Amino acid sequence: MIDELKLARCGCGGEATVFLYETLSGHKEYLVICTKCGICIPSKSTETAAIQTWNRAMGVKDINVTNKDTIIIEPFTTDMNHIGYCKCGYLVNAEWKYCPHCGARLEWK
Repeated sequence: MIDELKLARCGCGGEATVFLYETLSGHKEYLVICTKCGICIPSKSTETAAIQTWNRAMGVKDINVTNKDTIIIEPFTTDMNHIGYCKCGYLVNAEWKYCPHCGARLEWK
């Protein structure tokens, strides 16, 4: 059992924070957001699930072990910014250092 689950740092280097909110139907949801870049995970029904999802998205299986996968992204340009696709198929932004879906480290050409 997990005694104390810690939040991993965001790929941008920012601190992550857990937010608790109540939906219109009255369900409690937990959301983890980076206070520096604003990236977040989909909301979860428990704080533990939210932290585990965040850590996995940041490539951390254990708070002291990081994911070593590096994906080279060939970006394409939209009117807004440079984007590309991670190996997992997730659409990523050129400002991101890690894929929020699979946690792989992103290296941009």
